[in-house]
Amino acid sequence: MHNFNTFNTTCNIGENDDCLIYYDWLADTATSAHVTHQCKAFITYTLVGDQNVTGVGGPAMIASQGTIELVSMCKGQEYILHLEDIVHVPGTWNNLISLGQWDTKRRQYEGGDGKITLVTKDRQHVTQGKKVSNNLYKMKLSIQNPAPLLSQYHSEFRNIHGV
Repeated sequence: MHNFNTFNTTCNIGENDDCLIYYDWLADTATSAHVTHQCKAFITYTLVGDQNVTGVGGPAMIASQGTIELVSMCKGQEYILHLEDIVHVPGTWNNLISLGQWDTKRRQYEGGDGKITLVTKDRQHVTQGKKVSNNLYKMKLSIQNPAPLLSQYHSEFRNIHGV
């Protein structure tokens, strides 16, 4: 199943892969936290109190924080990327991997000529991406095992914050 509602209208018609869709993951050189809108991606999920995250679109409320596992295919090998401390921001359009956070965990990234590769602390190249704007690289990633919708957390979040 595909969601073709794009939020980047500057797609190259000759290369459909350049469009950004709701489920894409972007490596971001400017963000200080991993961010997602996908509740079903979390394998651990902890509600957060009154906290906001600020980005280009202004402040947004954080619903929770947790762990996500993403699948990548790089050079014919499948890898699982275990990302912790991801914030769930239901109103955001982007799923962002903070390259600063990636680096903090003793991992690296290599880039140039509009491309980027994420590298583990064991020097394994685990995923690649293509630059789509100043600080963003569209990565070849998908959710490992989408969890069933965590409706109890959504309900509790809505009750607490009146949304």
